[in-house]
Amino acid sequence: PRDTFQDLNLRAALDTTHAHGVTHGDLTAKNVLVTGTGPEAAVTVIDFGLALLGGDDHGNDEAGASALARRVVVTPEYASPERLRGAAASPASDVYALAVLAYRLLTGHHPFDGDRRVLMQARLTGEAPAASTRHAAVPAAVDAVLARGLASAPGDRPSRAGDLVAQLAEVAGALAQARWRRQEAPRRFGLALTLALGA
Repeated sequence: PRDTFQDLNLRAALDTTHAHGVTHGDLTAKNVLVTGTGPEAAVTVIDFGLALLGGDDHGNDEAGASALARRVVVTPEYASPERLRGAAASPASDVYALAVLAYRLLTGHHPFDGDRRVLMQARLTGEAPAASTRHAAVPAAVDAVLARGLASAPGDRPSRAGDLVAQLAEVAGALAQARWRRQEAPRRFGLALTLALGA
């Protein structure tokens, strides 16, 4: 639902940390805690253990923190292609991980499945399969948004987590409105026909 993407402030947490020059580096489902339901739901992003290892982009020493960041083992199911190649964490890699999380929430699967060696090779050499191939109910418009978030090249992804979430919320809102129209139009037509016959 549209409000799910708007109310859960994961996007705000990531955008705020990125604005302060900090990247998470290993965002996964295990690192996102949701407490409460509905309007009272709150999201907490935890395990910023890799955040201080963000590399030179955040002013860290190139020979120290950046080199260490490249040696850290990330969670392959959520890691962007550049992270798997040894690049330091960046906002773009966090956006990729957020797109993986959204893909998993919508389909019940990670974009790439299989043993870790196969998974890593697939992620390094190809684009993620459309979410609709994993769950037929996923609309093409959602496929398109997730494809941007899961783009192999960092520069092809939305520049902020909030942009990705806003695009998903916009699609969800449009789909909800279309569904309402499909349900409401026959009822209104029937009512108008009844009134016309009565007149």
